[in-house]
Amino acid sequence: MSQKRDRLAGLLYLVVVLTGLFSLAYVPSKVSLAASPDVLLTKLANSESLFRLGIASFALEQIAFLLLPLVLYGYFRDVNAMAAKLMVLFAWIGVPLAFVALAHRMDLLAALDATSLDTLADPSLQHAAVSHAVSAYRNTMAMTTVFWGLWLAPFGYLVFVSGRLPRVLGVLLVAGCAGYLIDFFGSVVFPAYPESWLASRVLLPAAVGEIGTCLWLLIRGYPRPA
Repeated sequence: MSQKRDRLAGLLYLVVVLTGLFSLAYVPSKVSLAASPDVLLTKLANSESLFRLGIASFALEQIAFLLLPLVLYGYFRDVNAMAAKLMVLFAWIGVPLAFVALAHRMDLLAALDATSLDTLADPSLQHAAVSHAVSAYRNTMAMTTVFWGLWLAPFGYLVFVSGRLPRVLGVLLVAGCAGYLIDFFGSVVFPAYPESWLASRVLLPAAVGEIGTCLWLLIRGYPRPA
């Protein structure tokens, strides 16, 4: 396998990381969905281009995320075929869920459409539509993150047992899976969880593990199996 092919996973991972940071971190920091419906509509009107770029970036992230597990499967199937298949399966289940969430994000743009505004003459109906879109987006994204976590478990296992990448990355990826699951179930079971100290830290292993894996693949490449 050529060195260029070895780094394909790193390039795909880089697309996932950069588009994810932009669409899921930067854009929400400028257009917070936690705002009241009237404030959110004003922010959307003032930052419509940025919000649209966030939608496009999120779609690009998911397209790259369809391809990434396939490339990784080719690297790891000789280590443990079942774990490699589970890695692909969990990643792919998350993609359609993410696109459903993206559709709800696009619903917010409809509130800015002049025709939609004329139809919703009653502001309370308009605000209800915005609130529904935000709620549906958040709920679908919550389900999506379950599979963003689950795919990291077999991925991290394969990294660790193969020894083809630093084993510490495998540990961080598995810990990242646990973090995503804790974050989901914590939010569902404990209403006060989002304001807890754990909520702001629980996803750090996943972030460090994934960014570290991305950089390792880009800089060092992926060694061929013996």
